[in-house]
Amino acid sequence: MTPLVRFYARFLPAQAIWLAVTLTYALGIVSVLFFGNESARDVIYIDMENDR
Repeated sequence: MTPLVRFYARFLPAQAIWLAVTLTYALGIVSVLFFGNESARDVIYIDMENDR
């Protein structure tokens, strides 16, 4: 169980937990798509190549 599922389990009946979790994640994805900054073209990555 994820912390989000445990949180919803305290307040919702068992049948509604997965729907609430699904809607929460969907809202998060939609929020990122709508409010994300398109002008940020920088990519942060970690180079895992060995320098031998």
